[in-house]
Amino acid sequence: MKLVKTLTILSIGFLLASCTPSSGGGKKHRSSGGGDSDSSFSPSTSGDDPSGDYYAAIDDSMMGDTLKNKLYEIIHPAKAKSDYDAIWSNYLLYSDVTHPEYSPKEGHKASDDITAFYRGTVGKRSDMNKEHVWPKSRGGSYIEGDPHMVRPTLVSDNTSRGNSFYVEGKATEHDGWDPKADGMTENYRGDCARIIFYCAVQEKDHLTLIDEESDATSNNTMGKLSDLLRWNLNYQVQDREKLRNNILNGVVTSYDHQFNLNRNPFIDHPEYACRIWGGTNSTTKQICGM
Repeated sequence: MKLVKTLTILSIGFLLASCTPSSGGGKKHRSSGGGDSDSSFSPSTSGDDPSGDYYAAIDDSMMGDTLKNKLYEIIHPAKAKSDYDAIWSNYLLYSDVTHPEYSPKEGHKASDDITAFYRGTVGKRSDMNKEHVWPKSRGGSYIEGDPHMVRPTLVSDNTSRGNSFYVEGKATEHDGWDPKADGMTENYRGDCARIIFYCAVQEKDHLTLIDEESDATSNNTMGKLSDLLRWNLNYQVQDREKLRNNILNGVVTSYDHQFNLNRNPFIDHPEYACRIWGGTNSTTKQICGM
């Protein structure tokens, strides 16, 4: 009888353990949909680390500057060093296409297949210019050779934003701007947030995030941090972000071109943002569920 009871208890324990999600190690997948999601902080990941060990140096105990510095050590050595004027021909012409599987050998032109940032529509290179997601006048010159930051946008959309911080519900050239408030595609809020987080790590000695709606350009700051954290949580990683990350990292070839740059960690692991900046103030703590 005792043996039967023991086996029964062990069986129940095994079933419970097998139903419990793992908190580390293996890949975990997150929806790529564009709608709202629970805005509370969760240590789950998007699971897009094709190499399997790209973030092996990161452990669950790392928070704040410790995590930011470790991510810097991972991504900075492979940072792109393109001249800004040549970034179209060097990267954007291949990283921002809608159909990377196409080949010039089949008569396809990458310059006719460009995805417009903020819109998600497909157009010609001639209809677009280069958007400093982190504005040049606010320190973006430190990272303007990096295709993880510079994006093709329709000329009118680039002009509309000016050098504003990202601020929910506002559409001004200097005092806050939001793609949704300006009539553009809502879920690009998430893309914007994850690019800004990337910049603040990749150029951590020059660029800083603050929880304000604006600041003097000479301070090389961007925000609004609390809105960016909220957007990162509410707008889950899109397939277009994952594809672009994989193209720049060389996992996917595009129009017969292959790169070997670093990845954007906040596309692979959106939860890193709350682990780094969630404790900034009472608002960010609330957003991140801390």
